[in-house]
Amino acid sequence: TSASRPIETVNIPPIQESVSPQPVKPASQQGNTANVASQVQGSNTMTLQQYEDRQNFLRAKIITAQISFTYAFDDPNSSQTMALEHISGIKDVALSNQIELDLLLQSYALTTLYFSTTANQREWRNYENWLSLDLNICDWKGIQCDAARQHVTGILLFDNA
Repeated sequence: TSASRPIETVNIPPIQESVSPQPVKPASQQGNTANVASQVQGSNTMTLQQYEDRQNFLRAKIITAQISFTYAFDDPNSSQTMALEHISGIKDVALSNQIELDLLLQSYALTTLYFSTTANQREWRNYENWLSLDLNICDWKGIQCDAARQHVTGILLFDNA
Protein backbone atom coordinates (compact mmCIF):
# COMPACT_ATOMS: atom_id res chain seq x y z
CA THR A 1 0.00 0.00 0.00
CA SER A 2 0.96 3.60 -0.47
CA ALA A 3 2.06 5.42 2.68
CA SER A 4 0.35 8.75 3.27
CA ARG A 5 1.97 11.77 4.86
CA PRO A 6 0.37 12.36 8.28
CA ILE A 7 -1.06 15.78 8.92
CA GLU A 8 -0.11 17.86 11.94
CA THR A 9 -3.60 18.80 13.12
CA VAL A 10 -7.14 17.89 12.22
CA ASN A 11 -10.17 20.18 12.02
CA ILE A 12 -13.26 18.10 12.55
CA PRO A 13 -16.94 18.82 12.10
CA PRO A 14 -18.93 18.84 15.36
CA ILE A 15 -19.11 15.23 16.51
CA GLN A 16 -19.16 15.55 20.26
CA GLU A 17 -19.33 18.82 22.19
CA SER A 18 -16.38 17.93 24.41
CA VAL A 19 -13.98 17.06 21.57
CA SER A 20 -11.38 19.56 20.40
CA PRO A 21 -8.89 19.11 17.54
CA GLN A 22 -5.82 17.10 18.52
CA PRO A 23 -2.65 16.17 16.65
CA VAL A 24 -3.00 13.13 14.41
CA LYS A 25 -0.52 10.36 15.14
CA PRO A 26 1.41 8.95 12.19
CA ALA A 27 -0.21 5.81 10.78
CA SER A 28 2.77 3.77 11.96
CA GLN A 29 1.89 4.67 15.56
CA GLN A 30 -1.84 4.06 15.19
CA GLY A 31 -1.85 0.36 14.42
CA ASN A 32 -3.45 -1.49 11.55
CA THR A 33 -5.95 0.58 9.54
CA ALA A 34 -7.69 -2.62 8.46
CA ASN A 35 -9.44 -2.58 11.84
CA VAL A 36 -10.98 0.86 11.24
CA ALA A 37 -14.12 -0.52 9.61
CA SER A 38 -14.99 -2.77 12.53
CA GLN A 39 -14.30 0.00 15.06
CA VAL A 40 -16.60 2.59 13.52
CA GLN A 41 -19.52 0.78 11.93
CA GLY A 42 -22.64 0.35 14.00
CA SER A 43 -21.82 3.27 16.29
CA ASN A 44 -24.20 6.20 16.73
CA THR A 45 -21.41 8.55 17.76
CA MET A 46 -17.81 8.79 16.72
CA THR A 47 -14.92 9.57 19.03
CA LEU A 48 -12.07 11.77 17.90
CA GLN A 49 -9.82 8.70 17.60
CA GLN A 50 -12.41 6.87 15.48
CA TYR A 51 -12.74 9.95 13.26
CA GLU A 52 -8.97 10.19 12.83
CA ASP A 53 -8.66 6.47 12.09
CA ARG A 54 -11.49 6.70 9.58
CA GLN A 55 -9.91 9.76 7.96
CA ASN A 56 -6.50 8.05 7.66
CA PHE A 57 -8.14 4.89 6.25
CA LEU A 58 -10.09 6.92 3.66
CA ARG A 59 -7.02 9.02 2.75
CA ALA A 60 -5.09 5.81 2.06
CA LYS A 61 -7.95 4.44 -0.09
CA ILE A 62 -8.20 7.72 -2.03
CA ILE A 63 -4.46 7.74 -2.72
CA THR A 64 -4.33 4.02 -3.59
CA ALA A 65 -7.24 4.46 -6.02
CA GLN A 66 -5.34 7.43 -7.53
CA ILE A 67 -8.32 9.75 -7.05
CA SER A 68 -6.00 12.29 -5.41
CA PHE A 69 -2.29 12.31 -4.74
CA THR A 70 -0.62 12.52 -1.33
CA TYR A 71 0.47 16.13 -1.77
CA ALA A 72 -3.16 17.21 -2.32
CA PHE A 73 -3.67 16.85 1.44
CA ASP A 74 -0.64 19.00 2.38
CA ASP A 75 -2.76 22.16 2.31
CA PRO A 76 -5.43 22.14 5.06
CA ASN A 77 -7.55 24.51 2.92
CA SER A 78 -7.41 22.49 -0.30
CA SER A 79 -10.66 21.21 -1.77
CA GLN A 80 -9.28 17.67 -1.36
CA THR A 81 -8.64 18.15 2.37
CA MET A 82 -12.05 19.74 2.91
CA ALA A 83 -13.73 16.90 1.02
CA LEU A 84 -11.83 14.28 3.05
CA GLU A 85 -12.86 15.96 6.30
CA HIS A 86 -16.46 16.07 5.07
CA ILE A 87 -16.75 12.40 4.11
CA SER A 88 -14.84 11.24 7.20
CA GLY A 89 -17.80 12.41 9.27
CA ILE A 90 -20.19 9.98 7.56
CA LYS A 91 -20.46 7.29 10.18
CA ASP A 92 -23.28 5.15 8.75
CA VAL A 93 -21.15 3.66 5.96
CA ALA A 94 -19.54 0.27 6.54
CA LEU A 95 -16.00 0.65 5.23
CA SER A 96 -15.73 -3.13 4.96
CA ASN A 97 -18.56 -3.15 2.36
CA GLN A 98 -16.94 -2.56 -1.05
CA ILE A 99 -20.10 -1.11 -2.63
CA GLU A 100 -20.52 1.41 0.21
CA LEU A 101 -16.81 2.25 0.12
CA ASP A 102 -16.98 2.83 -3.66
CA LEU A 103 -19.95 5.18 -3.17
CA LEU A 104 -18.02 7.03 -0.47
CA LEU A 105 -15.01 7.43 -2.77
CA GLN A 106 -17.31 8.77 -5.51
CA SER A 107 -18.79 11.13 -2.92
CA TYR A 108 -15.25 12.31 -2.15
CA ALA A 109 -14.62 13.07 -5.84
CA LEU A 110 -17.89 14.98 -6.21
CA THR A 111 -17.36 16.83 -2.93
CA THR A 112 -13.88 17.83 -4.14
CA LEU A 113 -15.48 19.12 -7.35
CA TYR A 114 -17.98 21.14 -5.31
CA PHE A 115 -15.35 22.68 -3.01
CA SER A 116 -12.99 23.44 -5.90
CA THR A 117 -15.69 25.30 -7.84
CA THR A 118 -17.24 27.25 -4.95
CA ALA A 119 -14.07 28.97 -3.72
CA ASN A 120 -13.85 32.73 -3.24
CA GLN A 121 -17.55 33.13 -2.48
CA ARG A 122 -18.66 31.80 -5.87
CA GLU A 123 -21.85 29.90 -5.30
CA TRP A 124 -23.72 27.47 -7.45
CA ARG A 125 -27.26 28.43 -8.37
CA ASN A 126 -28.59 24.95 -7.87
CA TYR A 127 -26.84 22.68 -5.39
CA GLU A 128 -29.84 20.68 -4.19
CA ASN A 129 -28.74 17.78 -1.95
CA TRP A 130 -25.00 18.36 -2.63
CA LEU A 131 -22.87 17.49 0.41
CA SER A 132 -25.84 15.72 2.00
CA LEU A 133 -24.61 13.12 4.47
CA ASP A 134 -27.98 11.35 4.49
CA LEU A 135 -28.66 10.84 0.78
CA ASN A 136 -27.14 8.65 -1.88
CA ILE A 137 -24.98 10.72 -4.23
CA CYS A 138 -27.38 9.70 -7.01
CA ASP A 139 -29.89 12.07 -5.35
CA TRP A 140 -27.58 15.08 -5.71
CA LYS A 141 -28.81 17.61 -8.29
CA GLY A 142 -27.25 16.97 -11.70
CA ILE A 143 -25.76 13.57 -10.87
CA GLN A 144 -26.73 10.63 -13.06
CA CYS A 145 -26.16 7.05 -11.92
CA ASP A 146 -26.58 3.52 -13.19
CA ALA A 147 -29.82 1.63 -12.51
CA ALA A 148 -28.38 0.04 -9.35
CA ARG A 149 -27.49 3.54 -8.01
CA GLN A 150 -23.93 2.41 -7.31
CA HIS A 151 -21.89 4.29 -9.94
CA VAL A 152 -21.98 7.84 -11.24
CA THR A 153 -22.45 7.82 -15.01
CA GLY A 154 -22.87 11.53 -15.67
CA ILE A 155 -22.66 15.02 -14.22
CA LEU A 156 -24.99 17.70 -15.62
CA LEU A 157 -24.31 21.13 -14.17
CA PHE A 158 -25.70 23.41 -16.88
CA ASP A 159 -25.67 27.14 -16.15
CA ASN A 160 -24.78 26.67 -12.50
CA ALA A 161 -22.16 29.37 -11.98
